Amino acid sequence: MKTLAEHLGVADPRQPEAPVEEKSFDDMSDRDFCRGVLASKTYRESLLRRVYIDELPAAVEVMLWNRAYGPVPERVEMTTNEKPVEQWTEEEIEARLLYLINESRRKRMNETDKEKSNSHSSVH
Repeated sequence: MKTLAEHLGVADPRQPEAPVEEKSFDDMSDRDFCRGVLASKTYRESLLRRVYIDELPAAVEVMLWNRAYGPVPERVEMTTNEKPVEQWTEEEIEARLLYLINESRRKRMNETDKEKSNSHSSVH
């Protein structure tokens, strides 16, 4: 695996005494140039360093996920085994409403309890 400096045909700042093989990019395609940069040891070290220090741009992370697992679907369709609401019986509607009312009350009570416990705490 070449270093980035070797691919570019320039002196490597980490090894200034190493001989430099100058390159002409006249006959190199854009694709080959980019692939050489991405395949270089220097670029991969840089990529790993950015991953380790949590400074990898989101776009690069998305690209890595796409390459590893395939692109995320553009559209996700949610389906259920339930029949349409229009076909529910009165008992089914009442049961669902009671469930939602009870969940709403439970949630409201939890929030009220949290507010009460926070108001009684003091910092000295």
